[in-house]
Amino acid sequence: MPDFKKIIASALSSARETYLTLAKKGEVSIERGVGAFGDVSTIGDVACEEKIIEIITTQMDDLSIVTEERGIIGDIQNSKYIVLIDPIDGSTNMKRGLRFFSSGIAIFEGPRYEDIAAAGVIDIPGGQLFLADRKGVYVEDGAASATSPSIPKKLDSAVLSLDFRPLKRGGEAATRFLKLCQKVRYVRNLGSSLLEICQIVVGKIDAFVCLSPELRLFDLIPALFILEKAGGCWLMDRHRIELTETMIKDRYAVIAASNNSLLEEIVNVASLNWSLQYE
Repeated sequence: MPDFKKIIASALSSARETYLTLAKKGEVSIERGVGAFGDVSTIGDVACEEKIIEIITTQMDDLSIVTEERGIIGDIQNSKYIVLIDPIDGSTNMKRGLRFFSSGIAIFEGPRYEDIAAAGVIDIPGGQLFLADRKGVYVEDGAASATSPSIPKKLDSAVLSLDFRPLKRGGEAATRFLKLCQKVRYVRNLGSSLLEICQIVVGKIDAFVCLSPELRLFDLIPALFILEKAGGCWLMDRHRIELTETMIKDRYAVIAASNNSLLEEIVNVASLNWSLQYE
C-alpha cells in the first residue's frame, strides 16, 4: 500500500515550492482563463495543481483525480483511489499579497467521506504542514509537531471565523448569521477555509462557520478530516458526502469546531436543523 501521508507531504511541499518560484517572478496572479467549475484561474492555481498531479501520479497507480482547475480526470466510479485536490484555497488573498492561503489534498479509497485514507493542508506563505491518516494527526512547522484543539466551549469566550456571505443572500440565512454574531465575542474572517479549519487543530481559533452553501468539497474535506482526527467535530448541511459528479459541483454550508459543546451552541443559536454530525 502506498505511504499516503508521505505522498501528500511531498506533493504539497512541491506545490509550495512551485508557488514561491512563480512569486519571485511576479507571475502567480496572472489570469489564465476559467477552471472546470467556473472560477477564474491564475498561473499560480494552474502551476500548483500540475505539480501536485505530477507528484501523485508518479507515486500511485489506478487512481482518478478531482481537481478544482481541470475537473474530473479518470473514472471515479471504478478507480482504486480518488484524489481530491485544491491547488490554491484563498486565491484572492494570494492575488492581493495577503499571506493566508493554502493547498489541500485528500486521498480516498472509495467515493464516500468514510473512505478517506489520508489528507493534508499546507500553509503556502508560512510553510506549516497539516497531515492526517486513520491513525492520527501530524502538524509540522519546521521545529515541532503537536496538536492542541482549543478549549472554549461557549460562544462568549470563543474566537470564530465567520463567512459573511449569508448576508448577501438575505432572508433566513442573514437572520441566522446575525443571531450568531450577537452571541460571539471575537469574530474573524481570513479567506481560506482549509487553512482556517486547520487553525482549530492548533488552537488558534475555536470554530469556523459558513451558514449558507458557499463552499465546494475542495474547500473543506481535507481540513475536516484532519480536524476530526485531531479530536474536533464538524457538521454539514447534507446527510452524506460522496464524490459523485453532482456533489463535486455543488456548494455546502458547514460548521467546524474544537468540541461538541461549542458546535451544539452554534447550531442552537443559529436555529439549524442539520441532522448528521461527524466527530
